[in-house]
Amino acid sequence: MSNGVHELSLTTRTIAGQSRVYALTAQPFAEVFSTAFSDTPRGDFQLVDVTDPTAPALADDWGAGKDGGLAFGAPFFGLPAPMDCTPPPGQPESCRGRNPAVFGHSATPSADGRTAFVAYWDAGAVVLDMTDPTDVTMVGRTVYPADSEGDTHSAVPNASGSLLATTDEDFSPGDLEAAGEPKEPGDTWGFGRLWSLADPAHPAHLSEVTTPHSLTNSTGGFYSAHNPEFVGNWLTVSWYSDGLRVFDVSDPTAPKSVATYQPQPTRDPTGVFQGFGVRTPQYPFVWGAHNLDGLTYLSDINYGLYVVHVG
Repeated sequence: MSNGVHELSLTTRTIAGQSRVYALTAQPFAEVFSTAFSDTPRGDFQLVDVTDPTAPALADDWGAGKDGGLAFGAPFFGLPAPMDCTPPPGQPESCRGRNPAVFGHSATPSADGRTAFVAYWDAGAVVLDMTDPTDVTMVGRTVYPADSEGDTHSAVPNASGSLLATTDEDFSPGDLEAAGEPKEPGDTWGFGRLWSLADPAHPAHLSEVTTPHSLTNSTGGFYSAHNPEFVGNWLTVSWYSDGLRVFDVSDPTAPKSVATYQPQPTRDPTGVFQGFGVRTPQYPFVWGAHNLDGLTYLSDINYGLYVVHVG
């Protein structure tokens, strides 16, 4: 029981000599809804066998509370503990910032399909072992510093499995502007982070991936990071009003910006985002960046699709 799949990805495995296809699905607050309103709690991460796409079957699920012993949920539902993100005894608070919540937002497989990296918002990126697809278990997770806003939106490994890139989707400067509240000194938009997976039980923070705008509280656009993707030693990130950003991460302790593409400013045709606190009526709004065969495909919420070559 959930409010549906937010993001999914696919992986192929050979199990008992047979090729199987699995969908890694992130279903926000599935654990909250299923715990509150059904007799069968289900986690926000659900691994679905889609080898026969006409008959998908749940292989296993994993929830931060029921399987990870972590806080889950959010206070804005008005439900009692633990569904309000109350931490288990002895654990520090997980929910934080302008959007306090712990839920599964996206899920990405390792290259061999044996590991899942689940972006779990204020709980960071959770590393799950899928070696046995019917028994998904927790390996470790990234841990935010105490003063961080949280908001892990995406968690993506590189091809070798040595690095993990996470992006925080933090709109708090715009949220404050929209609420008519004063900006907070030091508050910033969301940015990226690089982690070593040498010990996946304890991913080690290596560096931060930023743009100049993302480190401000400017509301001249939406300056949060969104979706990351590795291409060899490059990391591409769709960065909303900062467009496409490309970083050389060959030294992951010191990522370097090597390329950008800034789409034309465009008015939001739907008006949906007018109440999110950005002052200008026109802005680039790059939602996704996918790399394929030497080209990068950019989806701009306001304008449409761009195809660019980064070289």
